[in-house]
Amino acid sequence: MGIFSSKHEMNLNQNGYSSSRHERGQRTDMALHRAALKGDWNAAEELLTRNRDLTKTAITEGGEIALHIAAVEGHEIFVSKLLEIMEKDDVAAQNAKGCTALCFAAAAGHIEIAKLMLKEDANLANVKGDEGVWPLYMAALQGFGEMADFLYPCSNIESWTLLEKADLLTSAIDSELYALAEKIVCEDRTIAVTKDSNGETPLQVLARNPLALSCDKGQGFWDKIITKVLSYATKSKTVEMKEKRDAHKLIACLLDAVESYARDDIEAARTEGAAVTESAHAEAGTPAESAHAQVVILAESINIERVEAFESTHAETIAPAESTDTESENNGTTRVRVVDSSELFFIAAESGNDDFLVELFNNDHNLLYKVNKDTHSIFHVAVLRRYVKVFNLMYELGGIKDLLATYVDNDGNNILHLAGKLAPPNQLAGIPGAAWQMQREVLWFKEVEKLVRPASRHKKNKKGQTPHELFVAEHKKLRAEGEKFMKQTAKSCMMVTMLIATVVFTTAFTVPGGYNNSGVPILENQRMFMIFPVSEAVATLSSLTSMLMFLSILTSRYSDEDFLRALPLWMVVGLSTLFFSIVAMMAAFCSCLLFFEHGWVAATLLLAFFGSVPIMFVVLKYRLLITILRCTYSCTWLFRSHNKLHS
Repeated sequence: MGIFSSKHEMNLNQNGYSSSRHERGQRTDMALHRAALKGDWNAAEELLTRNRDLTKTAITEGGEIALHIAAVEGHEIFVSKLLEIMEKDDVAAQNAKGCTALCFAAAAGHIEIAKLMLKEDANLANVKGDEGVWPLYMAALQGFGEMADFLYPCSNIESWTLLEKADLLTSAIDSELYALAEKIVCEDRTIAVTKDSNGETPLQVLARNPLALSCDKGQGFWDKIITKVLSYATKSKTVEMKEKRDAHKLIACLLDAVESYARDDIEAARTEGAAVTESAHAEAGTPAESAHAQVVILAESINIERVEAFESTHAETIAPAESTDTESENNGTTRVRVVDSSELFFIAAESGNDDFLVELFNNDHNLLYKVNKDTHSIFHVAVLRRYVKVFNLMYELGGIKDLLATYVDNDGNNILHLAGKLAPPNQLAGIPGAAWQMQREVLWFKEVEKLVRPASRHKKNKKGQTPHELFVAEHKKLRAEGEKFMKQTAKSCMMVTMLIATVVFTTAFTVPGGYNNSGVPILENQRMFMIFPVSEAVATLSSLTSMLMFLSILTSRYSDEDFLRALPLWMVVGLSTLFFSIVAMMAAFCSCLLFFEHGWVAATLLLAFFGSVPIMFVVLKYRLLITILRCTYSCTWLFRSHNKLHS
């Protein structure tokens, strides 16, 4: 008995439960967790019938109850059944990080589940989750527009801090929920000039989002055609146009809010300045004209602060009333910094957001003359970062583009020097193969070269390099990789071409059926016979042409101009003629066999079997051929005016 008692005491845990009972509890939690994951209400109901307290028992290490698990997994029926037996207070249960089940549903975008839970407890939308964020913010951050639209009227946004509102607004913009973002700005226009937790204003976030105003992701004419076709297959045109329209309405709303905020600030400064000067005039007898002049100077100083040059990049966060970030002047007045248009202009340029640039340009034409801290205009930035759509805006300018092309940066580089630098890795990554990357780089250099004056083409920077010398130095490695790729491809294809040429040349003198005593083919009068000599002639000619093209590639100088036109052309012709030689060879071979097989079934199977060979070649070389055609001939449509600035 003593031994049993001692063993029983050893099995007791700190809470007084035996280890066997604790293990049974763990197994129950695991079973409920598994049922919630699968949405198996029958299994869960059996467990909950035995122990109703399991509805509010944490079943994970993170403190989640069954409602959390079912909500994030999207099991609507499971959640509805579970809510029927849960206490109202338990619906708002939070895990270890403070998240309710509604937070889980919002983050996963399960709107029907959110409706069920808010029907039980309407205040759930105002319970913060992980790191103090609201369910509405989670939905916006994840890009679930329908969920965000549903939670917005249920959330008491008026009680949010200004920073929380700013984070919600910028998250909505990043997730392309422009209608929601416009609604937020309209309710509190101060947010338009408020920085979020990342130190960005809404306009800055919109400026760096290159797809915010344009759904055009293509780089060339044919890329655009393909993109439009795919857009019809994946998303209706109506939805696409609505997003673009909402984005334009949002930027107009933000710009209007910023201007309104600035006007209110100037008016407040005028009022304050007038009060100060009137007081000074009453005490010291200052003339009224002097007082008025001081008010005007104060107002202008605020306006200048609002539109000062690009160096004011890190302006303070704007906030209303008690949380406003301000600067105190010596005369006791207060100035508020508002987002600088030139700053937005260069953020958009550095993100390739040409449509946003056009919007800003329509508000202030002087922005084209602005430069950043490196003395680069937006077109210098476009060339350096290889943004085609931004650079194309230059074609819409008259004499201004000649003036902008003369800008020289702090290192003595003109715009052609920037074209001579290697493109950013993210731009090169979008072009498959070093040879086509080199081709695109040469194309950029040649296009920019057309826009600069002849003197600029030989101008040296502070390192003593001309644009072409800089181009050669920067692209030395890329040129070597492109040359290696072209030679390896040409060698491999040339071996196949030589084999085909040898076979078809040999078989050309061995006709099916043989010859008669006069040296005339015995099967000459049969209609099928003509397929053989024609196929042999096509195969021989195609293989020899292909061999010549690949030989030209192997013996090329690999100069800049070769990468631009000659090498791609030779590769396209070589691959195409190689394909035709394979098809012709198969046709000649099948024609021989058809003389001995007269059944339609056998003939059909024979043609299908041997016809698969050229099809396999197309499948294997399709991507290479399409890449060459797209990179070479789509480039023709890259650089041209789209008439955006003056439309």
